[in-house]
Amino acid sequence: MLCLLLYSEDSYGNIKRINFSEHHRDSKFPVSIDKVHIWYDALEKFVKIAYNEKIISTFKMKPGDILTFDNHRVLHGRKGYQGSRLLIGGYLDWDLIKSRTRVLQSQLSK
Repeated sequence: MLCLLLYSEDSYGNIKRINFSEHHRDSKFPVSIDKVHIWYDALEKFVKIAYNEKIISTFKMKPGDILTFDNHRVLHGRKGYQGSRLLIGGYLDWDLIKSRTRVLQSQLSK
């Protein structure tokens, strides 16, 4: 089983976004057999960067805490825990937000 590691490039070939999830696994390897070592080398480098203690911010949430962030701008996850917990997540569609903003601006400028 493999973790999901996908990326997209800008028009100059620079990486502009990486989608990485250890929980989205697939039984089909996403790389041809002759490039397997390249894929694993890239994954190893990415994980070393992602877990670099100099750039990681960790905190323990308390009941009632709210955390908001741009899901496409922050690599986020959870550490292990003991006991039970309730974590409720929600997502907003940026197209909907931008559309509502344009409509409200148009209505308010009249």
